[in-house]
Amino acid sequence: MIKETQYKDWSLKFHNEHAHEPIVMQIELTYRCPLRCLHCYTDCYNTPEYAEKELSTQQVKKIIDKLYDAKSLWLCYTGGDPMMRPDFIELYDYARDKGFILTIFTSLAALTDKILAKFIERPPFSIETTLNAATEETYEKISQVKGSFDRVIENIKKVSAANLPLKIKALLSKNNIHEKEKLKELIESFGCKFRPSAMIFARLNGDTAPCQYRLQPIEIVGVPEQPKNLTNSNNSNDRLFRCATGNWQWHIDTYGKLNICSCVREPSYDLLDGDLIEGVSILSDYVKSRKFE
Repeated sequence: MIKETQYKDWSLKFHNEHAHEPIVMQIELTYRCPLRCLHCYTDCYNTPEYAEKELSTQQVKKIIDKLYDAKSLWLCYTGGDPMMRPDFIELYDYARDKGFILTIFTSLAALTDKILAKFIERPPFSIETTLNAATEETYEKISQVKGSFDRVIENIKKVSAANLPLKIKALLSKNNIHEKEKLKELIESFGCKFRPSAMIFARLNGDTAPCQYRLQPIEIVGVPEQPKNLTNSNNSNDRLFRCATGNWQWHIDTYGKLNICSCVREPSYDLLDGDLIEGVSILSDYVKSRKFE
């Protein structure tokens, strides 16, 4: 008889046993998103010009096959908003058929009835969205899209009503810090934990405009502590990367390049023409070589 265990206990044990293997993968399916959030680090590529350069359906499947062959287990579809791809359902089914523990990072602004029906038929491990304000005025000041607040709230309600596994994140910034308590109350009204972050990065093209919305340290006091990493990553005092980076978690960009993580795009490895294990080995050596000075 197989002994029953809690997912979190099994997951922790599995991560610790495979700490230096690419078991958690994130694929950035597109930079397209129906929102144009002021703080977004990928919005600089949210244009038709860059959409034309995205991987084809078959190229994405080729990469998924490589992850499967390398025994990756957790897979996250992210963006932009992955639901913006016309082939999203096809790619969703392909990953589910392979047996991946599949998570979707989405604004939920692009959720359609067809996609929702697919989620109900074949639920993902998790749907993670970000809600950055408790009022229409503040939300749309950030999203820069009229009508987006009502659309997202309605779609959150649909996902919640379908009893799908939903997590709602929040990014606190100068634009919404005044609504922190209302935002907490709204998120908790959907049965979700309030999990705010205050991390804002420059855009991928080097534009530092989003950084103007960062909170000052004194403003972050009182923001709940963020979750710890699952695994015992190398925490030596002189190591630059002390998280899952370069261990069990990796990122693949919209063009098929293997990255250390979503925030560190160089160096990279061409996964379309290369081997995942080889790419992980090359980039791991780089991660280990980077030290605090």
